[in-house]
Amino acid sequence: ILLTGVYRSGTSILHQIVNAHPQVSLVYDAIKFLRFVVDRFAPIEENWEQALEETHLRLTQRWQMPFDLDNAKVELFSLPKVEAQDLYYAIMKAVDPELKSNTKVRWGEKNAMVWTKVPDFLRLFPEGQVIHIIRDPRDVVASYKKMTNEIGKTYLDGAFNCLHAMNAIQAYSQCYSEKQFRFIRLED
Repeated sequence: ILLTGVYRSGTSILHQIVNAHPQVSLVYDAIKFLRFVVDRFAPIEENWEQALEETHLRLTQRWQMPFDLDNAKVELFSLPKVEAQDLYYAIMKAVDPELKSNTKVRWGEKNAMVWTKVPDFLRLFPEGQVIHIIRDPRDVVASYKKMTNEIGKTYLDGAFNCLHAMNAIQAYSQCYSEKQFRFIRLED
């Protein structure tokens, strides 16, 4: 599962709702596999060890997340060829012991601002599902203005991000089935 949307649009509350399901494990805005790993370490089959090591360092040092690096390496070394899907799942299991024990059936991450990576995600995981949450752009901008420390009127970028996200939603809704790609309005 990939949960995405513009900042201040409800991704955090939707993450909590989806993650509350007993068979789902969604990591909260930390792994960022599509942003930090997929393109940067291509081809994955040649660079997976470096990608795994850097992900381990980022998650343990920046986020203080537990990460079972040794288990992930053992699992990946046992494969004849490591593909991006394998690396992603090994990382998820390294941070979530419930995935290792198979108590969780579905897994994924909440990652705001990655709607441009939806085609990459669905190419990696044809059976995957994307949930894109949107919110009235006026509310996004007003919320961001209240919480930002940025100088000037940079909070207005929220409106342009909303427009970009809404255009992507329109395109994805025509390309993917509702089972693969679903958008939700926060207001609903």
